[in-house]
Amino acid sequence: MQVEDQSLVLPITTAARQMAAAFSAQQATPDKAQQVCLNTLAVWVTHDYLQMMGIPCDLDAGDSWNPVVRACSNVADLEVAASGRLECRPVQGHEDVCYLPPEVWVDRIGYLVVQISENLRQARLLGFTPTVAAEHLPLGQLRPLESLLAHLSEFSLNPPAIKSPWTQLELWFSGLFADGWQPADALLCQSQPALSFRRAETMDVQIVEGQVQRAKLLSLKPNQAPVVLVLDCKPGQDQRLFCVQVHPLASDAHLPADLQLVVFDEGAEPVLEARSRSADDYIQLQFSGHRGERFSLKVMLGDFSVTEQFVI
Repeated sequence: MQVEDQSLVLPITTAARQMAAAFSAQQATPDKAQQVCLNTLAVWVTHDYLQMMGIPCDLDAGDSWNPVVRACSNVADLEVAASGRLECRPVQGHEDVCYLPPEVWVDRIGYLVVQISENLRQARLLGFTPTVAAEHLPLGQLRPLESLLAHLSEFSLNPPAIKSPWTQLELWFSGLFADGWQPADALLCQSQPALSFRRAETMDVQIVEGQVQRAKLLSLKPNQAPVVLVLDCKPGQDQRLFCVQVHPLASDAHLPADLQLVVFDEGAEPVLEARSRSADDYIQLQFSGHRGERFSLKVMLGDFSVTEQFVI
């Protein structure tokens, strides 16, 4: 294949194979053990390559090194200093496409494809792509390996604008929650009846098995009390159902007038909006989505705003 002409072959060390074997032994099925083994080797070899090129990275910082996330997700990420997370996707010699699961389409600075030999002793860095939009990437579409180094250099010199990382909601159903997302009861007083979406007369929301709810504190303006964003996720037959609310932090307070809650689709187009009045103690929106889709929630007050990004 033409892609092999621009690739780099590296040995897989004994330490890498031992680590991959240890991670694989923790998995529930042979297929999952094989997936974790190849992911681990791809990340390790990428780490070795970047270290050789003088690019610092943290092998332990990615989700691929987290035993809980590793068990319930197909991730092979490596934290590259001053740049972000690079996804290191493994393939084997008989494959001419690389599989990219939807959970790695976000929160990544790029994708490096690593071919692992059948005896797990050699790896070939095939090439790189900065973005993905489908689950299967033909290997012939990869950019040369040297474009990865140029890409990482650009990221280091010109970091992207600061925004919240993408929160993977499927992990919530496995009990894994991103930093800042807490049980709603931990942020809101129990005296607030909307806390657990129990006001049936105003909300058509019922607690069902598998439903997950989390809340996050948002600071919008200096010298003003923060508000609480509450996201309720309910499993449906073909999609996920969501109810999002914004509450004042204190149980006896009201939201500031003209506070806006907006839902954006994955094309960054606004699709739903709610606006508070002077005596409102919460505002809410309800919507649904399919797995793999992305959406954003933006809370705005005057010139101040906070945006939270999600992938279903």
